[in-house]
Amino acid sequence: MELLRKINFQPDDTLYILGDVIDRGEESVKCLKYVMETSNIHMLMGNHEQMMTDALTNKNKNSNYMANWLYNGGDKTLPGFLELPESEQNIIMNYIKNLPCMTEVKMDG
Repeated sequence: MELLRKINFQPDDTLYILGDVIDRGEESVKCLKYVMETSNIHMLMGNHEQMMTDALTNKNKNSNYMANWLYNGGDKTLPGFLELPESEQNIIMNYIKNLPCMTEVKMDG
C-alpha cells in the first residue's frame, strides 16, 4: 500500500503484478485480498502462488509441497490464511488457481 501511495496509483491507472504477492511478510493475505478487490490491478501466477496452491490442494501425505511452501515464505502466509473463514479461503484459492501464467499487454504509441 505504501508503494502504491508513493507512485500515486490512481483509478485510471493499470497495474500488472508478475506474481509473488503472497509470502512477502505478515500482511500478504491482506495484500492479496486488496489485489483481488481492485479492478485495475491484474495479477499473474507467480511461483509462490503456485507453491501455495500445490501445498493446500495436494492431499498426498507423502508430498513435500507443504514443507517447500513453508520453507519459502508460506510460514508467514499460512497463519493469516487459516484465520479466514473457510468460505473466504475458498474464494482466495479459486482466485489463485485461475490466475493466468501470462498475458499480452498492448501499449499506445
